[in-house]
Amino acid sequence: MYRSVLVSGVTMAALAPTTLAGQAGGDWAYTLDRETVAPISGQLAPGAWAYQQMPPGWHLTTTDQGVTLYPASPMAMQGEWGVEMEFFLFPAPSEDGVGIALMPTAKSEHTGELRLLMRRDGQLSATVLSPSDTMVLAPWTSDTGVVAHDGEEIKQYVLRVEHRGDVLTVSLDGRPRLSLPIGPNVQHPVAGIRAGRGLNLHVSRFDLIRPLAPARPRTAG
Repeated sequence: MYRSVLVSGVTMAALAPTTLAGQAGGDWAYTLDRETVAPISGQLAPGAWAYQQMPPGWHLTTTDQGVTLYPASPMAMQGEWGVEMEFFLFPAPSEDGVGIALMPTAKSEHTGELRLLMRRDGQLSATVLSPSDTMVLAPWTSDTGVVAHDGEEIKQYVLRVEHRGDVLTVSLDGRPRLSLPIGPNVQHPVAGIRAGRGLNLHVSRFDLIRPLAPARPRTAG
């Protein structure tokens, strides 16, 4: 079961919507996997998580539940678009994924949150989560050109998702890794950040990309 609330840098009531001061893009809303708890600073107990605005970007730390962040003032993407997320994965990461989440809007023809994630071994996956089901579009997929996180360093990654024509392409560090024939953009999604369990990361960039060139004509057939 998923509960969505807003976070804030000030004192928060357990059930009252609050806000979390984001950088440039404004406030963030968050959803936790199991139970709703406000982010804290300092030592983390099981179930807790931490958020800190740390220009450039945001720092996130999770324990035994993951978190998904979306802008509190959603900006739905239409036509051809891209999302690029630059982040630094800190030592001792878990095997859970981190990456880009796409939430359908009221205009969407489909329901379910699409998660495009990578994990410490460099593998990528694509899944759609709904309140009652999980659909795997692409299982965890490896690439011999990717160097795995050694568990001890702070390693930088750039994850990019692009919707062009009828295809959704996922790239890691400039290398295309997944190509998903999802059809034309009928979801008008909102882009967010997903951090799984047991991860410590710094998101230094989260960019929405709108191509200026005319859209490609759809192929017949």
